[in-house]
Amino acid sequence: MRFIQHEDRETILLQLSEQIAGDNETRLVDAFVDKVDLASHGFTFKTDKGDKADLGGRREYHPADLLKLYVYGYINQVRSSRQLSKHCRINLEVKWLVSNLQPSHNTVNKFRKNNPDALNELFRTFNRFWKQIGLYGNEDIAIDGSFFAAQNGKQHNFSSDKIKKRLAHIDKKTEDYLALLDQIDKEEDKALKLSEEEVAAKLAVLSKRKEKYQVLSNILKESGDSQVSTTDSDARLLSKGKGAQMAYNVQIATEEENKMIAYYEVTNQGDTKAFHRVAKATKDFLQDGDETQSINALGDKGFNDAEQLHLCQQDNITTYVAHKDEKEPKKEGLFTKSKFVYNRAEDTYQCPNDETLKTTGNFFKNRNRKVKSYQVSFKICEGCPLKESCLSPKSIEKRKGRSITRSPYENAKDDNKKRVSENKEIYHLRKAMVEHPFGTIKRQWGYSYTLLKGFKKVSGEFALIFSAYNLRRATSILGVNELLNRINQAEMLVFSLFLKKLVVTSPTSHHRRKKSPQYDLFQSVCKRIFAPFLTLKVGCVTDWYGSINWSCIVSGIFHYFHKRSISSCKRPVDSEMIRNSTPNSLSFLAVS
Repeated sequence: MRFIQHEDRETILLQLSEQIAGDNETRLVDAFVDKVDLASHGFTFKTDKGDKADLGGRREYHPADLLKLYVYGYINQVRSSRQLSKHCRINLEVKWLVSNLQPSHNTVNKFRKNNPDALNELFRTFNRFWKQIGLYGNEDIAIDGSFFAAQNGKQHNFSSDKIKKRLAHIDKKTEDYLALLDQIDKEEDKALKLSEEEVAAKLAVLSKRKEKYQVLSNILKESGDSQVSTTDSDARLLSKGKGAQMAYNVQIATEEENKMIAYYEVTNQGDTKAFHRVAKATKDFLQDGDETQSINALGDKGFNDAEQLHLCQQDNITTYVAHKDEKEPKKEGLFTKSKFVYNRAEDTYQCPNDETLKTTGNFFKNRNRKVKSYQVSFKICEGCPLKESCLSPKSIEKRKGRSITRSPYENAKDDNKKRVSENKEIYHLRKAMVEHPFGTIKRQWGYSYTLLKGFKKVSGEFALIFSAYNLRRATSILGVNELLNRINQAEMLVFSLFLKKLVVTSPTSHHRRKKSPQYDLFQSVCKRIFAPFLTLKVGCVTDWYGSINWSCIVSGIFHYFHKRSISSCKRPVDSEMIRNSTPNSLSFLAVS
């Protein structure tokens, strides 16, 4: 028999760079993170003492190395801090990526836990890059939400009713034990299973439980929430269809060109009130805050809320949201509102018997909804052959004619329904656009639950998940080598944080900050030179909701030119240097 010859284990030498192919996506992760200015994103540096003297101590791992480790891990379905730490010792790609560093699992875990805001900004910075190289469309978006299990069991979630039941059970058990104590005192029956000391101990336990539930009840009253969770205070019991789970509801918006995730939001509520907020934020990002442009927004019936559709209409967002059928009345055979035809020109309803329901035009509140009523006289209904199918027995008894309520937003709902029925080919794009990311992330990658607790940290984790998804998607579209070329052509990816006082990078250490006395001069120069270009052509000077943030712009531009002055001319930045620089040299600026 003939076999391939083994090499001697003791003499095997590896050159890590030779083991990583030129088109390996690990090189892409390395290049991407190296282009990101971590200090401007807000990543924490433990050994940064500010203006204080550094007295020495243990060195820290550079955030870039830990960020590379996490991005690599999330792309390759490894997100446990212990597993990531293990990969630093056994995985050749990771060894090359982090230059053979071997951080402990605690170090790896704390990086993700301590930098949620910075990870959110990183996602947005990456998205600016994808948009800059033409991977994002700006005509159609699709929005969807999906539940991701939280680190909180159902047994650690309490509603007002659940607390009342628990307290009632404790009161009943307490009464039973007190009655047992009386029986022990009176009869001194040796046949009793529990002694007086054991009963007293059980009463003490019940008393502690009662205190716990009373505290939870007070928390609910003070917060005004319907639920309280004891392990992850932001997690909620959410239901969709027949099932319910402790979860976060993550909303995403994808664009039509390459089905990449343009925006996401972590919530602990249902889909009903999320559509406009997500659609508006995504529109502002894709269209640079241009209010004159319109965009098509697609969603399933979970988003079919009249007020949300109206708000979208106001913001030049054309909705294609599936129509939600009305629930049939409890008494079978009664006509639903859908049987009545609305006349928008006359603001009236026509009943199935061609009678007219009119309104006074006055709005009132009905179950926390602003509505107006359309009614017809009972004299007309009394002789109607369809009376039994239209009026409830209670209305007939009280001699009240049929009435219908309508909210001020239902015109938008009617317009949306008509659009969907006339343009089914547009609505049918929704599944292909927005359900694929959740399928990949939850089923293929296995990320159906969160590892962290609390809105901020969970949002930071999803920033990593969606950044990894977009990177994998872009790699599939352009390939590793083309993406590497695009990244290498870009300048430093800068994100300018909102700061009360401008801080710039110190020449001696890229994460050491100090105050700048040149801020006022620089701001006036920036407004004069860069405002027309940035607002009209780049459009990225607006925040997530479209308003101009000059402090953010100035900080970002100052940071950019300050680094150029250090690396090239070794002198402080001044206004003359800015005037001689073209706006095109600002290759990338992401703002909050």
